[in-house]
Amino acid sequence: MKTSRSTFTAVALLSMFLSTAAIAAPPEAPASRQPAMTREEQRQFDAWRKSMARIPLPKKGCFTASYPGNEWHEVPCIAAPPPRPYTVGSAVDFSAVVSGHIKSATGSFDSMDGVTSETNNGNPDTYSLQLNSEFFVSPACAGAANPNVCKGWQQFIYSTTFASAFIQYWLIDYAAPCPAGWTPLSVHCIKNSVNAAAVPAQPIANLLHMSLTGTANAGGTDTIMMSIPGNPNLNAMNQDDVLTLSQGWKLAEFGIFGDGGSSDATFNVGSTMAVRTTVDDGTTSAPTCELEGFTNETNSLNLVPPCCVYGGTSPAVVFWLSSNPGATSACVGGTSIGDTHLTNFNGLLYDFQASGDFLLAETNPGFVVQTRQKSGAPTWPNASVNKAVAMRLGRTHAAVCVEPTRLIVDGKQRDLADDTSLALPTGVRVARSGSTYLFTRPSGESVRAEVNTSYINVSVTSVPRPRQRSMASSATPTATRPKTISPPATESS
Repeated sequence: MKTSRSTFTAVALLSMFLSTAAIAAPPEAPASRQPAMTREEQRQFDAWRKSMARIPLPKKGCFTASYPGNEWHEVPCIAAPPPRPYTVGSAVDFSAVVSGHIKSATGSFDSMDGVTSETNNGNPDTYSLQLNSEFFVSPACAGAANPNVCKGWQQFIYSTTFASAFIQYWLIDYAAPCPAGWTPLSVHCIKNSVNAAAVPAQPIANLLHMSLTGTANAGGTDTIMMSIPGNPNLNAMNQDDVLTLSQGWKLAEFGIFGDGGSSDATFNVGSTMAVRTTVDDGTTSAPTCELEGFTNETNSLNLVPPCCVYGGTSPAVVFWLSSNPGATSACVGGTSIGDTHLTNFNGLLYDFQASGDFLLAETNPGFVVQTRQKSGAPTWPNASVNKAVAMRLGRTHAAVCVEPTRLIVDGKQRDLADDTSLALPTGVRVARSGSTYLFTRPSGESVRAEVNTSYINVSVTSVPRPRQRSMASSATPTATRPKTISPPATESS
């Protein structure tokens, strides 16, 4: 049986992607830092936190719990902050999506590497953790100008500015005088939960010890729970349901962002983190990972695909964020980096210094990725670098080029602002974060193009398919190009 999951080879580039027409020129006091837990200590603490999340809060109100106890203790709530918008939008993010309905979701961090500082508008250790739903059909839209257009949206938020955890509710496109108790914002209506759980502001160094959980109970209450270092370790708030989230929650977006008002959490250069979104929909099925985001707050790090998905007792998606050029995900993927250093889908490392147009990866006729390699002179005169990457994503053709940098979609140059995404009629999504472009297909394949001054680093995520033909053993050689830059797939019994 072939062990190769997919093609990762070099043959001719299809000229239709990079034709001359297609690439025309562009017109409270912060908490103290906590010592790192050992892996076993972290495992035991996480198990305790998950067990506590399954113990219902005794009633509406605010509660705390301390490790390793198994009881909730009622404490006074604090008033939630005024409904400052954590702005509605469609930013660039990976989200976990289930086929049924999410009962609860938890956002946490698997790892931190090189993270030493974070600022928000110049203020250190100022950020929000957000666990957001998608826009969903809500009975609360009954009084809207057009109830069929109006949607509910719910955010579970931890704010360092207000040292609290609370819930924010939205009526999207309500377009009528807002219901009593709601604040109008353009055509939307917004309000915060009446109460909030007091949670001390945490320095960025404590992120590994923190998690945010949101729970939606059918016909009952919604709960937000924050896990932090120190004593107590859990802070929770339980209150009446407002939007009937339990009937519409199918997507969970988690991340660290600026603290309100479309602000940005800016990390030091060299920061990398792994973000985990765990979902409970009553099954052991793995969620899907989709390029979809719903908050306009941002951070300064780039998405690093592929996104990992896990089933079992804790179904989850895990993805990486980084400001390191050439950063790669720990999940299986192929890369073409620098001058050019390649990794195939089996993790084999090799170099390919040649100039020309080459096929980088192909899993089926609907997913083809190609690169244009040219001399790296004057920096790398004896090697080559990627000057362009082109791809076929179903019925969508796209390319990213340098010198000058430009994005081409279906033969037309497109301008995509930073931290925005483009949804195409074919289901393909194109997102930009800083100098990185991310292309995703509904079937799960993705291409990441990290644009540097004079070259492009490329990462490719494929989806395994049965009886997939390996181009490494079937490509036809020509006099002007090598047969392959990937060794033939090996046979195994």
